[in-house]
Amino acid sequence: MTRRIGVIGAGPAGLTVAALLPSSYEVVVFEEHSRIGYPIHCTGIIGSFTADFYRSLVGDRVFENRYVGAYIYTRKGFFTVSSDKPLVYRLNRPLLEEKLYDIVSRKGFDVLLGEKVEKVFFRNNSPCLETRSSNYVFDYVVDGEGFSRRIACDLGCSGVDYVFGIQYLVHIERIDPSYFHVIFTDKTPFLPIWVVPVDYDKALMGYGYKHGSLKYDYLVKIAQKHLRVGIGGFTRVFGGPIPIGRPCYPIRYGRVYLIGDAVPFTKPFSGGGLYGIAFLTPYLVKSIVRGDPTYYHRAFQNGSRRVGMQLLAREFSIRLGGLYVAVEYLRKIHRLGLKITLEDYDRHEKILIRSLPLLITTFPLILSNTQK
Repeated sequence: MTRRIGVIGAGPAGLTVAALLPSSYEVVVFEEHSRIGYPIHCTGIIGSFTADFYRSLVGDRVFENRYVGAYIYTRKGFFTVSSDKPLVYRLNRPLLEEKLYDIVSRKGFDVLLGEKVEKVFFRNNSPCLETRSSNYVFDYVVDGEGFSRRIACDLGCSGVDYVFGIQYLVHIERIDPSYFHVIFTDKTPFLPIWVVPVDYDKALMGYGYKHGSLKYDYLVKIAQKHLRVGIGGFTRVFGGPIPIGRPCYPIRYGRVYLIGDAVPFTKPFSGGGLYGIAFLTPYLVKSIVRGDPTYYHRAFQNGSRRVGMQLLAREFSIRLGGLYVAVEYLRKIHRLGLKITLEDYDRHEKILIRSLPLLITTFPLILSNTQK
């Protein structure tokens, strides 16, 4: 049975959904920008689950680097997380979207660039999209609009907290390209500073803020203090808002599905959104194909519980001063023998669950140290 599907947004969320829909469907993707893959605001760091998902769709060429470890810094010290094989990847986000666009185009689906959806409404129980040029009627609509969440809010989704991410492509002294660095500091309490090697002498250095940006020289000073390497000038700067908050229910009126930042399904401690897309999209597509929202409903309920646990830890840490409070806790329990692995990169709540037996004995000491 042929179904007409309207997809809002030709970013990774919308294009991933379209790439998995049957080619027998009539699919129209609406993208307000005039070009695929832009604007760029993502570092592209993903875990092995997300990497495996996109590898199966578009192949290995989208991965620009692989990491076997990470250095995690706090004000009191650092700890190292490592593996004997790559478990974290950096992908080329524009190339990913171009590859997904190729799949969607080969299926014969329409991608309308420069066509902004103004609103979603219903006519005779069918969801409709209104643009400046026309109205479209569909059997199902998928909202993958991204961080603006304008349509999502119109559909009744609650507002969320925004952190603005900014990053620089910097020259750096010879650095091990198989390890990335994350610095949790009270100077950036809402998201950490990250230094992600591109190769031996280039890296992406960035951070997240809400109330005021850091001067570049001051950012370099903080990073150099922890990494103890020289960081020079930058050749590129980019960024964008990151929605972080409790996911809203992503099924509206049984025929409108939300995905990605529209929900939002964002990792609270890193701001990453691709994991949520990789995890939820197969269930969303299954619900559309079978005409039953139950599949997507169950997957969302499962995933939102995970995100909810991470959000509780994040909110508690921020109330105590910043994300570095939670990470200082991790550093201490790591020293006591709790094994933290890169396999937990997409599932931060697993670390919290495993650490609960140590919480009572370690937290009072951590709290006293972080308040000094």
